[in-house]
Amino acid sequence: MKKFDFFEDFWESCEEWSNKTFGPPSHRGPLGPLDHLEKERREAVHNVITGKKDIKEFVDMYFLVLDAARRDGHNVVEFENACWEKLEENKNRIWPPWKFSDPNKAIEHDRSKEKIDLDLDDFKWNRKDQEEIE
Repeated sequence: MKKFDFFEDFWESCEEWSNKTFGPPSHRGPLGPLDHLEKERREAVHNVITGKKDIKEFVDMYFLVLDAARRDGHNVVEFENACWEKLEENKNRIWPPWKFSDPNKAIEHDRSKEKIDLDLDDFKWNRKDQEEIE
């Protein structure tokens, strides 16, 4: 008998519905759900500002994050493990005192000791690149 696993069952139900409704990941990748996530984020912000308590906007964002991760090739076990790993990573970071921050803005962890090793040439983007993609 299979142990009930809400997260796994939910992931699989969302996957079945999403593939049927929006097409398989081979047709539609993660960018579609990520684009839609921005719309849902704005709706959730509007609801919070206006005092409308509608949890469904938060659930919409949750659906879209799961769908984008799945369409990017991740599976339920990988996602669930990454959630726990990321929580531990965040717990081990240095955060500024919350009492002195703007309560309506994100709090960023201390990045002063992080080694940033980026080749900025990899991030150059110009109109020619866009034309090649289209």
